[in-house]
Amino acid sequence: MIGSQAFVAVHKFDGIIKAYTSQITSYATMLQEVNLSFPIYGVSASYTNGNVIIFFASFQLPGNTTLMNHA
Repeated sequence: MIGSQAFVAVHKFDGIIKAYTSQITSYATMLQEVNLSFPIYGVSASYTNGNVIIFFASFQLPGNTTLMNHA
């Protein structure tokens, strides 16, 4: 959805898993690496049993936010 922020992981041809954050700015978005509206520290990913798993060490939600939608 336009305006969303995302964690992205890509399994590259050389076998490396690249994890980063991106913002969805249009229906033709290229998921370029950009900061989110809140700080994210230590984004990483792994590839295990055919699945890519995204990890992040910590994040700080803006203001006094207590609810976050995640999948």
